[in-house]
Amino acid sequence: MRSSLLAAVLLSVAAVAAQPKSSRLTGTVIAVHQQSDSVTLIDLKTMEAYRHVRVVGGPHEAAVSTDGRTVVATGQR
Repeated sequence: MRSSLLAAVLLSVAAVAAQPKSSRLTGTVIAVHQQSDSVTLIDLKTMEAYRHVRVVGGPHEAAVSTDGRTVVATGQR
C-alpha cells in the first residue's frame, strides 16, 4: 500500500513536470511518510518540498479541508 501511494505521487509529479510551462498546475501535494513519522508538502509550481512536519503514530492517510487551509493526517499506530 505504501509503495502504491508513493508510486501514485511520483507519477503525478512526473506528469506535471513533463507539461509545458504555460500549462503547469499550481497547488500542493501532500506526501505522508509512515516510517519516518512525517508529512511533506510539495509545491507543484516549483516541484520542491517546502515543509516537513513531524507527526506521531505513522501517518497513513491525509485529508484536506474544503478551503485548503487545514490538513489532517491519520495514523496506524
